[in-house]
Amino acid sequence: MGHPSFAPGSEARSGNLTSPIPSQQPRGKATPNDRPQPSNSQISNSSPPKAQTSKPQILNNRYRLIKVLGRGGFGVTVLAKDYQLPGHPECVIKQLCPLIQDQETLIRARYRFQREAKSLAILGGHAQIPLLLNYFEQKGQFFLVQEFIPGNTLTQLVKLHGVWKEAEVIRFLQDILPALGYVHQKGVIHRDLKPSNIMRCSVDNRLVLLDFGAMKSALASEETSAQITRQFVGTPGFAPPEQQQLRPCFASDLYALGMTCLFLLSGHWPQAFPWDKRRQSIQWTELISVSQPFELFLNRLLVPDLNQRYRSVEEVLNGLKNASREPIEVFESVANVMPKNDFADLQNCLHAQAPQRRYLAQKRPDRGR
Repeated sequence: MGHPSFAPGSEARSGNLTSPIPSQQPRGKATPNDRPQPSNSQISNSSPPKAQTSKPQILNNRYRLIKVLGRGGFGVTVLAKDYQLPGHPECVIKQLCPLIQDQETLIRARYRFQREAKSLAILGGHAQIPLLLNYFEQKGQFFLVQEFIPGNTLTQLVKLHGVWKEAEVIRFLQDILPALGYVHQKGVIHRDLKPSNIMRCSVDNRLVLLDFGAMKSALASEETSAQITRQFVGTPGFAPPEQQQLRPCFASDLYALGMTCLFLLSGHWPQAFPWDKRRQSIQWTELISVSQPFELFLNRLLVPDLNQRYRSVEEVLNGLKNASREPIEVFESVANVMPKNDFADLQNCLHAQAPQRRYLAQKRPDRGR
């Protein structure tokens, strides 16, 4: 299935990617311009009108848009084909949709776009994060091009195969935590971890982190951070209290990962669990049964108080060792694999990703779901 999709087969025909699907008038309320006006020849010969074919939309004189994959608060995601490469491989194009009100806003948006593209290029050096292939600006619109990864999201896997066992969730954590640790090592908070943003690749069975549109650099200046976090970013239920209060941190991603584990174990979204008003936390043990060590582990992931929650991926991995009945393999730290380079030039960063990704991919064992 690849990246989560909807409206399969719908063509992106609009002149603006923010509205990839043609707008439709309500049934029975066609405007005069919408009603076909038959010509004299049509009336006399009663010949059926010819079907109108829309010209495929091409971006950057290179990418032919195929169908919409998703829409969100940060823009539109579309499946496309790259007609400048042999075989016209598929790719994913994400359009960022900043609110441009004046020239000064456009300049700030362009700076932020280039900074986020640079961050994505660095993150794409990991085999569990989609590779950034290109980025460009067209008519004041900002576009990111990433590799297309076939597979199913965790949401789709639970729907197809049912809920997971405790041992399967532990293996899931073992596989995804090194990737999340790599993201945090680069100073980035994902801010929107959830089942629909984690995918199992159908080609090599690896887990992949998706949708970094909500990411936030923990190294941003206070002034820049204040501008970016004026409103809540994330998904209700998966975002912890500090994130809802516009103060996300690395531990916020760990809370969201814990909520994702509850979804895998039960198939329930956060809103389905009873709420303890006194503790300001969910009571998930009423709906899910796991071993006591794993219950204690999940409770610490999900505690609302930052001072009591796991604060880093390393702490989570150590806690997982104690909660698991089987030995936990810890892969070599990605800090020892990736070159320590600031990538001052984004194009150099793009070219540097592929060799490192191949090295990382070779080190990962093949696993079940």
